[in-house]
Amino acid sequence: MAVPSFMLSFLAARSVTQETQFRQLYAGPWLVWEPGSWQPAAGTITTLVPGATRAPTSGDALCFALGGASVPRHLKVGRGSDCDLIINDATVSRHHVSLHLGPAGLELESMKDAGVVVDGQTVRAGERRVLRWGAALSLGNVHFSLYDDASFARRLRV
Repeated sequence: MAVPSFMLSFLAARSVTQETQFRQLYAGPWLVWEPGSWQPAAGTITTLVPGATRAPTSGDALCFALGGASVPRHLKVGRGSDCDLIINDATVSRHHVSLHLGPAGLELESMKDAGVVVDGQTVRAGERRVLRWGAALSLGNVHFSLYDDASFARRLRV
């Protein structure tokens, strides 16, 4: 099952137009694929956002909703088509990391020996790390930020 994903600009607009319902509709933690050198394949991003008619603008971020009943508690992350969170970038392996959603929060397990960095520290294959809210995560050359509800709402207002 794929993790629901949205463009940051779409969520920012929704947070204004659906202010009272937004937190209910989009509750939970968020993993944000930060803008950088990634370029989505033509025509793929518009399928991620209901009603979108154009590709994201420069500097827009792709946001993955990690909360809600439809999101599995154990997520495979990588380039492989069997991953729950697919990162289409050559620097990301087919099965790069696993994320475990549990009572302690979000825990990352590295599936490879290189290319996994959390808050500036390399995570070795088989090693697990509990991620703090606001964590900076890099898989190869792809960079993410992890947000809880409150910090994500603040980012949307910026």
